[in-house]
Amino acid sequence: MATESAGPKVQEIGCEVLDFTLGDLQGVTRRLGGELENQAAAVVVFWSCVCSHCLRYDEYLNSFRERHPNVALLAVASRQQETPDELRRAARERGLAFPILIDPGGRLARQWFTEQTPRVFLIAADNGPTKSAGLGGQTKRAPNQARANDRDLTDGHQGNGVIESSDH
Repeated sequence: MATESAGPKVQEIGCEVLDFTLGDLQGVTRRLGGELENQAAAVVVFWSCVCSHCLRYDEYLNSFRERHPNVALLAVASRQQETPDELRRAARERGLAFPILIDPGGRLARQWFTEQTPRVFLIAADNGPTKSAGLGGQTKRAPNQARANDRDLTDGHQGNGVIESSDH
């Protein structure tokens, strides 16, 4: 895994993943490389507490760890208008149990060419190719598609599968 640098780096799909460090809602600093230790892969979701598409995935993301105990999950709140207090309030009111990291000013989102939420990246623990796709879409089928993509994570594709939606 490449280490962070002070300069503006850009994450490219299929290339080595740039490590990043962000604080979560409880003030704990989390590093992607640290989250990948002893895991098969990590799913990084660029997420927003006010996004109607993200809202539909609350239950799915809350139960993700249960279904995939060897895949780390990190939700990155990168919407510039959202404050940490708004994020904490949404997490409390909606009972969100998954880790939510704060991306101040959306810097990480820009590095990863992420302008919309939700946007998902699957990263192999061995730092294999970065995969990217949307999670969401314009129809009510999106949560069902997410459940179908669970099979990709459990059918031996960890680190190689793509979490995607056919709704885009």
